[in-house]
Amino acid sequence: MSNAVTALRPLNNGAKEIVKILKDEYKIWVCPNGGEMADKVFRVGHIGYITKADNQALIDALYDMHRRGLL
Repeated sequence: MSNAVTALRPLNNGAKEIVKILKDEYKIWVCPNGGEMADKVFRVGHIGYITKADNQALIDALYDMHRRGLL
């Protein structure tokens, strides 16, 4: 497993749709996956200049999406 990204697998929606919703509705960019796992897994990077506030914004967005039944 990579030290630079964490793979997440949504249970109730395709990963491509989750990536799109995060980008379009929350203005958060995560890493889409390619190949046969493209709609099963997306990745969250944790290298570079990422602040605690950036992480909190992602957590808040994921909680909101869970509440909406999207994850």
